[in-house]
Amino acid sequence: MDNFYCHTEKIENVMKQFSSCPNGINDEEARKRLYEHGQNVLIEKKPAI
Repeated sequence: MDNFYCHTEKIENVMKQFSSCPNGINDEEARKRLYEHGQNVLIEKKPAI
């Protein structure tokens, strides 16, 4: 699970980039783009410890 937080951080950064975009890209579109780039958005959920 070492990569878990790594992926989560990357997704959050991408979400921030998209949400701060002048085009007004929202989370929904950001998720679509992440899927297009092969990122697993489901990984953003925190694990139950």
